[in-house]
Amino acid sequence: MANPLNAPLHAAAQAKDAGSVLAFAKRLIALRRADPLWTEGAFHDLAPDDQDVFVFERTLNGRHGVVALNLRGHAVDVPALPEGDATLCNVASPVKGQLAAFECRVYAP
Repeated sequence: MANPLNAPLHAAAQAKDAGSVLAFAKRLIALRRADPLWTEGAFHDLAPDDQDVFVFERTLNGRHGVVALNLRGHAVDVPALPEGDATLCNVASPVKGQLAAFECRVYAP
């Protein structure tokens, strides 16, 4: 017998939900496959001393993209976030200058 509390975590349930973790992961994989910036670009850590977040930039042929990840279970301020809207984000309403708990944002060219 399957545990009913796990139902929202099953891939079958997430495949139907455009806001699911599975859907977000698929969008990230598609972005990585579509643009060599994410696999061949030079890496630069934008917040090397911050224990709460992982923010990095990739640059290739004059283009750049930024990924910001909150590694904590609470919101954190992040001064290293770029201006503008994220291309991909796993929260419904991102807050400028702050990442929600476990939020990931991708700022792509």
